[in-house]
Amino acid sequence: MNPEFRALVRAAGTAICVLSVGCDAQVSKDYAGESLLRVVGSVEFTDGSERDELVPALAYYGKGGGSVVIVDVAVGGSFPTDFRLDIYDPPPESTRERQVHQIKGEPRVSIGYIAAAAKDHPDQLAEGNSSFSQEFALCAEPREDGRCLVLEDKQCATLFEDMPCYVEKTYCPSPDSPREECVIEKSGDPLLAGSAWDYFAGYSRTYMIAYLEERAHKGSATAAWFGVDDDIPQGYGLYKRQSFTPEERQANFDCQVKSGEIAIKLYNEERGTDYENWDCPAIEDVADPDSLPAFCQVTDSEARSQNQSVYVEMAQLQLGCSLNLQHLERVEHPAAESISIRLDSQYPANP
Repeated sequence: MNPEFRALVRAAGTAICVLSVGCDAQVSKDYAGESLLRVVGSVEFTDGSERDELVPALAYYGKGGGSVVIVDVAVGGSFPTDFRLDIYDPPPESTRERQVHQIKGEPRVSIGYIAAAAKDHPDQLAEGNSSFSQEFALCAEPREDGRCLVLEDKQCATLFEDMPCYVEKTYCPSPDSPREECVIEKSGDPLLAGSAWDYFAGYSRTYMIAYLEERAHKGSATAAWFGVDDDIPQGYGLYKRQSFTPEERQANFDCQVKSGEIAIKLYNEERGTDYENWDCPAIEDVADPDSLPAFCQVTDSEARSQNQSVYVEMAQLQLGCSLNLQHLERVEHPAAESISIRLDSQYPANP
């Protein structure tokens, strides 16, 4: 990673006007169709960064949160000052997933952030979300130069099927040798050595862009996730973000605890059962596994968790718990509103 790039923007402010579908799009000789979302504004860098090294982009979370998908956008004017950003295409398939546990009638959603990125950014960055480090008391893998393996560090993107990793192996004459007598062999994707978000200079912290593959109907879990009491149309939308206060977090935690108690009742009502809780003994310890509750007979722990989460979420909807630990306010008429977006060097938390 270029250390100069890491030292880029630490604080920036943006004043923009957002125009949604239906606004008068500016047409040029390179007309690419109707803009699905347009952002016009400027960015003020406060640390003297080299502006010509940055380009605007949309940074989407990949499915499962294990990657960051970077999408270039059409730009008019000059970035970062007085630019016009147009989005002409839906986000990549690899960014679309349901934000809720309910399945029927719930659309897949892509969540993205306006970002300032390096010109030579890749299309996708794997987020190294699993770290493994092992020290060897005795030398392993002896080499011809007399050194042996004393330390191996791995950073892997475990949500990918082939699990790409970045590996550093340290070979020394002995486990207690001074580090200057050792050599380090590196392999794999070096981008996994740090956060994928380090490749950016700044991100929109106060607003996010969401794309709905289909309409989210009023009363649906997806509409509740966005904090909207009406239908949410298919396509792009702009949302203002605001974190919960500590008091709001505690109140929502209490609501979620109560929802866990109600969830088993909802399960019983639907199945005609009378279970008291979600506790499941180890299947191998039960003489007759068929006597266990249906949700305990699911051997895959992830599938079992998903099964329980569906009913917990149903209870949360009944109680009015927040499904999202932040306030999201949809900008209904962005063309009529001048908004301010702050670009921050700390990447946004996956909602």
